[in-house]
Amino acid sequence: MAATREAAILGIDLGTTEVKAGLVTLDGRLLGLARTAYRTETDAAIGRAEQDPEGWWGALATSVRRLASSAAAEVIAIAVDGHGPSLVTVDAAGRPTRAAIIWQDSRATDEASELADATGLSGWSLAGLPAALWVERHEPAVADATCWYLATWDYLGMRLTGRAATSLVDGQPFPGAAVLDRTGVPAAKVPPAVRAGDVLGELTAEAADHLRLDAAIPVVAGIVDAWASFHGAGMSAKGDAIDVGGAAGGFGVYWDRPLDVPGSFATIAPLRGLFSVGGAMAATGRAIDWFRTQIVVGVDSTEALLEEAAATPPGADGVLFLPYLAGERSPIWDPSARARSSG
Repeated sequence: MAATREAAILGIDLGTTEVKAGLVTLDGRLLGLARTAYRTETDAAIGRAEQDPEGWWGALATSVRRLASSAAAEVIAIAVDGHGPSLVTVDAAGRPTRAAIIWQDSRATDEASELADATGLSGWSLAGLPAALWVERHEPAVADATCWYLATWDYLGMRLTGRAATSLVDGQPFPGAAVLDRTGVPAAKVPPAVRAGDVLGELTAEAADHLRLDAAIPVVAGIVDAWASFHGAGMSAKGDAIDVGGAAGGFGVYWDRPLDVPGSFATIAPLRGLFSVGGAMAATGRAIDWFRTQIVVGVDSTEALLEEAAATPPGADGVLFLPYLAGERSPIWDPSARARSSG
């Protein structure tokens, strides 16, 4: 007699350095987790930071196939999140027209300032629109080939279901079509809005074959990874807080109104009636990886490095490290920031 498969949700987290796929039961138990890394192509001289969306798609298949072979579960729904604000440019079939411009890229600084003036929105609230405007201005051939400007989670949603959409949480501000057209971002290239958490569509036969899953599994419209981490930490009320960790790093505190805290920012939270006050950094986790792989010799793992760091006396004999490997966001908001040694 065949073993009964337990119902589970497939959660997909498209992080900055790797994609994680997990199977979670309806009562919250983790049945399995798999992760697969991919590369970021950078050029510090011009502020470029890009990733290959096809690389994400291949890495996702590797992780999901590994999960499917190791966990006896029936996937009944798929949920996604992704890093951001990043931009994926795709054609009508959902295939990339260029490399994704990820959140570490600083080439669209001028466009971000112009869009902030035109829309009254800034920072994360502008999503990938500054990068989209940069593409329109600097890469006309790519712009002509592009049907949709997507966030990372919306790109995965389209590859999984075939449907292009802009996933927004309740109350999330976003420029209207007339405003977009005036700024130079063609509104026709920004997909219709859907509510995050609603069913986006069903897993297509092509995507199911790629992932080795059953077709027609419901796929839920996703959100940015920071907001997903808020949900994962169980944040639900004023005063709840999180240190998100990860490649970038940052923190968030729920409050019942926006607060003006120097060096941080406030946005709506992914729960109606709440706001997130916090700061997102650029390279805290990546700085540890850089230190372990480029500076330290003979340390086998990040865990071992952290154990050594914990044993170091407070103050580290005066050693000071500024993690400005990719500029910095909170609290100095300077994409050109760099740490240099002195002595």
